[in-house]
Amino acid sequence: MKVRGHFVADFRCDAHQVELCGVRVARAKSQALSAVRDRAKADRQALIAEAETLASEAMERGAPSQVKAIQAKWQEQAKVLPLAQGDERALWEQFRAGCDAVFSARQTKRKEEHSRKHEHRRAL
Repeated sequence: MKVRGHFVADFRCDAHQVELCGVRVARAKSQALSAVRDRAKADRQALIAEAETLASEAMERGAPSQVKAIQAKWQEQAKVLPLAQGDERALWEQFRAGCDAVFSARQTKRKEEHSRKHEHRRAL
């Protein structure tokens, strides 16, 4: 189409073309959202690994504050991009187990030390 010496694109299209365009846009949005959710899952799995690593360092002085910082990161990520409920729950349970391992290891160690002190006192 030519208007006053300039070529202009003809944007007329039929309903089928509009429908195809809408399908393509929807597919692209779905793929983009899927990629973002996959990235969010990977980020949460990294936090799970970080919490599990801290379990081996549970008696370090800064371990509890590090766990709390990781928990804050989890909450922030969960607010920014919630996952499907089933995915969120499964990842949360793994994360919670890793965090709980740190605190239960510390508690177990404290109980052992407490028992040793009492046994030593009884022996005297």
